Amino acid sequence: MRKVRYNLFPVEMPSVNASELSQGHAAKIINKIHDNKVDTVVMKNNKPFVVIMEYSEYIKRKGIKNEK
Repeated sequence: MRKVRYNLFPVEMPSVNASELSQGHAAKIINKIHDNKVDTVVMKNNKPFVVIMEYSEYIKRKGIKNEK
């Protein structure tokens, strides 16, 4: 993973190319994101496309309460 910094992001974030996900590396990349607990930008055509983050972090940021 590389670090990317754009005016859109307040801080540097790791990034991967979308093509890496489609070349059979998706599971490895997703596990690395989960293990390191770091949001990662997916780049498409050298531009930020989407962000992958842990589900628990997404829930926390959205303010969704866990139902048990």
